[in-house]
Amino acid sequence: MPTTNSQYNGCGTGLPSIMIEVLGSFRDGQIDPSALAQLGYRDSDGDGLIDPLDTAPELTLDPMLPVAPGGRPLLSGQSRDIGFPSPTQRDVSINAMSTVEYRVDGGPWLPAEAVDGAYDSGDEGFGTVLPLYDGDYLIEARARNSVGVTSPMMSGHVTVSQVGPQPDYNPSLPPFTQSADVQVRLDAPQGTQSVQISAEPAFSGAAWQSYSPELPFRLDHQDGAQVIYVRYRDAAGLPSLPFALSVMLDTLPPSGSASQDPNDPSRLILNASDDGTGVADVGIQIGANEPLWLAYQSDISLSGLAGLTAAPAPSAGSMQVLFRDAAGNTSAPYNVTSTYRAYLPLVVR
Repeated sequence: MPTTNSQYNGCGTGLPSIMIEVLGSFRDGQIDPSALAQLGYRDSDGDGLIDPLDTAPELTLDPMLPVAPGGRPLLSGQSRDIGFPSPTQRDVSINAMSTVEYRVDGGPWLPAEAVDGAYDSGDEGFGTVLPLYDGDYLIEARARNSVGVTSPMMSGHVTVSQVGPQPDYNPSLPPFTQSADVQVRLDAPQGTQSVQISAEPAFSGAAWQSYSPELPFRLDHQDGAQVIYVRYRDAAGLPSLPFALSVMLDTLPPSGSASQDPNDPSRLILNASDDGTGVADVGIQIGANEPLWLAYQSDISLSGLAGLTAAPAPSAGSMQVLFRDAAGNTSAPYNVTSTYRAYLPLVVR
């Protein structure tokens, strides 16, 4: 890399840099593009990745040979990271391969196993027996390197026969939960041997458990959308493809406010929000009575509401509202405030 910013031979630039004035530049953190480039810290295409990291993975699949009756297919091949193309020197990469993934008929992406047990170099073979039952399948695969760049997708078709039909597995979760401790429904045919549940598609550290129609699982305690994976062993001990189940953990209640419409005291103006599953219901409470729960909307007329044991236009001081989200979190009561129009006195001299 030619130096264009130094004290040598009248270089064309004079940027503050460790190449020119060492002590002050170190103190002030000054380093010019030429010095960075000599260390390999250059981003030729301006995409935010320096050139030694700006590489692309490549994936090749071995031919998907016909599967013998009663057998399951093998997905295998090679993944490698293609070095940054140097104009004058050998192409180079300091990235490693991080994973190869596959999916079946557009299902969830699942990890393929590295031949040597770990993806820790720039050239990795992989091989995974696909846990498929009888049928025709589309298999897609991709590789990803250590900076998250994904290879072009490769695909192939495979036919499986005489293994048997796919058992009727139907795992499920509620879409929302207010607790990290959930019960996973695991509906499966009689004779199912065991089941495995994990937050990772590789099922790292997850033990096989004896089948039960329902089993507990603890989610990550961070609020937000989460995915858990479930797979089964059938009566013959054959594993299934993993199932991906989505759930939203929401442990925080909504917040908001309520006031009476100044033009119509029998109408409530509501303003509530919830960052998780959204505001689903509002409860209107008069005095010590149980709240009357209604679907949330921004304004509600109290006239004719069955279940409100109060006068048609109760005073704001005696009324409270509660907000509930789709996960079941309920807010503390909010007092309903009154809003009245005020007019300044007119003084005439």
